[in-house]
Amino acid sequence: MATSTPDSKKLKELFQPFDTRFNKEKFQLNFPDYSIFRPASVLIPLLYKDGEIHVLLTVRTKNMSSHAGHVAFPGGMDDPGDADAIATALREAKEEVGIQSEDVDIVAVLSPHFSRPNSLVTPVVGIVSSDFKLCTNPREVDMAFDLPLKRFLSLDGRTQENFKLSEKVELIIYSFQDTVNGHELVTFGFSALLCIQAAMVTFQSDLNMCFLKDVVVTKENCFNAEATQAIVESWNAKAKL
Repeated sequence: MATSTPDSKKLKELFQPFDTRFNKEKFQLNFPDYSIFRPASVLIPLLYKDGEIHVLLTVRTKNMSSHAGHVAFPGGMDDPGDADAIATALREAKEEVGIQSEDVDIVAVLSPHFSRPNSLVTPVVGIVSSDFKLCTNPREVDMAFDLPLKRFLSLDGRTQENFKLSEKVELIIYSFQDTVNGHELVTFGFSALLCIQAAMVTFQSDLNMCFLKDVVVTKENCFNAEATQAIVESWNAKAKL
């Protein structure tokens, strides 16, 4: 069963087993040909609201070159001037929704996840100050909104479909439909995956999920690199054809 809402200290303890800053070798990916992937980072911005943990999400503008109109986390491609994944995530969060770096308490840096078409995205979990001033960038963000993180453990408004990425890799794609301030919004794919995983760890849920066909994911292994490694190997095999 899910536990009560953890405070920031407890949250860091729960995520530490998956934090690559403390477990580099465990989450190391093998890149036969890293050049075909673009490194990126996102911030998973968690905030305490009315005694619950919420997650802040955005709706990307329809003129974006990738994932236009999708529900997403603040984030983007690594910049040569970024010191690390944290720097990238914080820079992008400031640009997109006005989150200042001093308003973020870093919880964990997780192993990279694959995002189409060919990005490896490092999720950075952070607790955002409840009094931060939201300021969306209209060139990149149509709207920003938050949902209770626990929502992503619910079956309400949830659907799923199988997606065959390659002959050897079949993914299960989850979608969540919500109405926010009169807007019908669908969180799916990469964003939904990270929300589910973050909720599983945060609330120590006993939920069992499959994101990669035949691989059961639990709160103990949900941020392991197995699925990403399978996708990396499949993608590199295709690139050599």
